[in-house]
Amino acid sequence: MGGTAAESAFYCRIQSPVIWIEVDCQSPFAFGSLYGETNGGAPTQQHLHCVVRTPNGNDYGKEHLRRHLQTSPHHH
Repeated sequence: MGGTAAESAFYCRIQSPVIWIEVDCQSPFAFGSLYGETNGGAPTQQHLHCVVRTPNGNDYGKEHLRRHLQTSPHHH
């Protein structure tokens, strides 16, 4: 959902009984100057929020990235 231009903000969701992936462009708010904000605070591809869940995997509240960084040999 969103614009079709190369720099348009967008929202995307993929959902099934076993996976939920969501990507959403957000407004930079107070961080706008870091992004060289010229769009008046509108959502931008430079500030994304992403959620990846496995609803049937009892994953709520687990820190998957932290666990990956602690247990994967290529990070040690």
